[in-house]
Amino acid sequence: MLLSTAGCGSHSSTPTAAPVSARESPSAAATAPSAREDAAISFDPTTGRLILFGGLAEQCTPHVFAPRERADAEAVWVLEGKKWVATHPKGAPDAAAVIAGSMAYDPALHEIVYVGTGRVGAKGPQPTWLTDGSTWRRAPGLQAPLIDAPGMAYSAHRRAVVVWPRPYGGALRAFDGSWKAIASPPLDSATNWLGVTGTQHPGWDLIAVSSSAYGGSTLRTWVNSGGTWRQLPTTTPAPMSLGWAVLSPTPDGAGVLLAAAPVYRGANPIAWQLGSNQRWTPLRDSGPLTDRVNESFAYDSRDHRILMFGGSTRDGRTKYDDTWSFDGTAWTLLNPGTGPTVCAQH
Repeated sequence: MLLSTAGCGSHSSTPTAAPVSARESPSAAATAPSAREDAAISFDPTTGRLILFGGLAEQCTPHVFAPRERADAEAVWVLEGKKWVATHPKGAPDAAAVIAGSMAYDPALHEIVYVGTGRVGAKGPQPTWLTDGSTWRRAPGLQAPLIDAPGMAYSAHRRAVVVWPRPYGGALRAFDGSWKAIASPPLDSATNWLGVTGTQHPGWDLIAVSSSAYGGSTLRTWVNSGGTWRQLPTTTPAPMSLGWAVLSPTPDGAGVLLAAAPVYRGANPIAWQLGSNQRWTPLRDSGPLTDRVNESFAYDSRDHRILMFGGSTRDGRTKYDDTWSFDGTAWTLLNPGTGPTVCAQH
């Protein structure tokens, strides 16, 4: 998660509900997850449902939940069509113990793998959970490394999910019952690894993207084929050094969508896509990505679309609870939520 004190403008074309004060606690039962960033989400192709858990919902006072935030942050949310349903499955993690996390569906296990990020001050390995959407259980064996809002993807070559400790790199880990370090693209101190995602591009298994860490402005893209990494032959100028990003396969499955936040204050988030021509281009319709960071992506392999939830403004004072889909051409608002929460100025 990128922390910044810079504000960010809003786009008038995106429909959103009216903001709700972070100090209010609506009496009605929540009909959508509370506004939050860095939520873990994954699409389960066996049920056709989107699963959401956790995330950073704190507002004015760091690391203190408002009543509504605590109640629904502890739920596992399921998106059925356009409707969110709060569930409390047996064995689910304690949301109060994590601030973020990542999950991905593993077709070899027929389950979703989840790793949470420990709260401030957490040290050492983090637990791993497996869920079929109804019940959760802690995975036996070695635990995942301490991570910061990691990217997670499924590797068809390894028949395992892989995770990349962000934002400072480190070797990729694969989970096949326990976590193991695997071959990674070359790492150096001048590289900020932004994430890794799966792809259906012929001959490619995974795609990883990096940015210059210290003032540079270059995106480098690596692809994995048969367990071996190679860099695509061209580098792509980025607007500036990027410090945070989420990645997803494009709706056609062959490319990558990158939503990223520049390191420098005052710079707006960007949205780019890597097409089958192996070139990065700005996304023509960035829709809700225009004014937010730390949103969550999941790839819907049934309907070939990207699903997106939540996020926040660059300064973190406004958080969103809306749900969108992107079909490669246009964004569609699936669920507006109750509206963004805005921390009152003091």
